[in-house]
Amino acid sequence: MREMKKNILLLIVSFALLFGGNMTNAQEKNNKDLYNFGGHVFTGDFPITYGLAILYEASDAFAPIDTAIIDTLGYYYFYQKPEGKYLVLAGLQEEDPNYGQFSFTFYNNQAFWEEAEVIELSLDAWEYDIRLINQDPEQQINGPGLISGVIENLNGKPFAQNVDVQLFDENMNPLQHWASNSYGEFSFPDLDFGNYIVYPQVVGLSTHPIHISITPEQSTFSALKITIKDGQITNSIPEELIAQSSINLFPNPANNRIQLEFLLQQNTTNLQVLVYNHCAQIVYSQPLDSSKGFQELNLDVSHLLNGHYILVLQSDKGIISRNKVVVSH
Repeated sequence: MREMKKNILLLIVSFALLFGGNMTNAQEKNNKDLYNFGGHVFTGDFPITYGLAILYEASDAFAPIDTAIIDTLGYYYFYQKPEGKYLVLAGLQEEDPNYGQFSFTFYNNQAFWEEAEVIELSLDAWEYDIRLINQDPEQQINGPGLISGVIENLNGKPFAQNVDVQLFDENMNPLQHWASNSYGEFSFPDLDFGNYIVYPQVVGLSTHPIHISITPEQSTFSALKITIKDGQITNSIPEELIAQSSINLFPNPANNRIQLEFLLQQNTTNLQVLVYNHCAQIVYSQPLDSSKGFQELNLDVSHLLNGHYILVLQSDKGIISRNKVVVSH
């Protein structure tokens, strides 16, 4: 769980880069009065020990503009900010003994940015306390179920990194968080049978929850696709165009060539294979036969540097298969 959540502390940097928000020095806005404000952050009845607070402008852009390390008494402070409207998001860092048990939470104790209370700053104030939302990391994570997927097409990039994906039970009780990795991947393994809600969240963008039922008949949902584009977050559970059990990729690790075999279960259009490096750059591409049936392909990877790659099968319907490969000459 600690490994799953540690990237969430990088959200402020990623969002500032991906959405064009610049870290703003409020002192440059000398045409407005400047104020100081902050508050206490609690886990239950006790102040937190190590944490981070993130400040957003509550404007059309909802740009992240500052961060504050929460001190050992549980206080956060933002200094010299112009009069205006703001959102504050707070959460624990790994050093805190309660890390992994509480979600990042907005002022006033809300999980979602749309429901967060806007701070209308017009004077110095220190009463903006936040009580972090409790989550049980041991709840419902001992079963055979899996929910995973990929977040793609963020500002033209193939994958979206450090997007906060939240998992709730059917009553909207928080269970887990995941910050998508450099390939846009997220995963919630070992789930018990039951109903779940997956909720990707980027401050300032509208989104829709994804409702999934883990049952004995279908316990794995491994192809969720979440797309962030044109100021909106959309999602889908694509049809299984390729029988995942039919995918054969060898040798892996590979030296100079990789053999790829799979069964395409129905006709599609513009099927192609893409290989991405660790920077999410395409380093190999080749069009494939889009007709239903068994396919095999021998890929020349002799020009690739040693390292880890993602091999993607993609059609007009989006990404339909992703596999990790290692090149070792």
